[in-house]
Amino acid sequence: MFDLPDKKIITGILKKDPFVFKYIYNHYFPVIRKMVLLNSGSEQDAEDMLQESLFILYNKIKNKIFDTSISPKSFIYITCFFLWKNILRNRKGELQNMKNYSMCIDNLELMDYKDVLSREYLYYLYFDRLSKICQKILTLYVNEYSMEEIARLTEFGSAKQTHNKKIYCQKQLAGMIKKNPLYCELTI
Repeated sequence: MFDLPDKKIITGILKKDPFVFKYIYNHYFPVIRKMVLLNSGSEQDAEDMLQESLFILYNKIKNKIFDTSISPKSFIYITCFFLWKNILRNRKGELQNMKNYSMCIDNLELMDYKDVLSREYLYYLYFDRLSKICQKILTLYVNEYSMEEIARLTEFGSAKQTHNKKIYCQKQLAGMIKKNPLYCELTI
């Protein structure tokens, strides 16, 4: 497997080079697919996220507002993360307003992409090491399910037991993350 330099990716996106898009799909899509599938999504949802992030990236490059100090890979991952988070937030009633993607993306310019990506990397790295029940509880919690709903979906006896398990899972995840040297760099 080879790495395509960022400059070639940016140029290729602007020129709509099929080789560059195939490279992006082959190299970036597996991470996006995993994130979406772990968070109540489908393969099609993941493809939609990648396509939407590429559209946003293309427009930023075309309009000469893309910050080239950020790798296209980081931009795509972070954009997909926030797009998917926005969709999950709106899915509560199953009625989604798919037109408001750019509202969440514009705020990304105020953030340090590398720090955000590093934080998300640590989260997903250690989230995968949690037990399946902890993963399920935390995923449901992040998606704003009530403790009663989580108790029912996880077959815990009560909301109180579920709440205690959620706290245990959060502490376990936080403990693993805090032991990573990258965490120390991000908190300085």
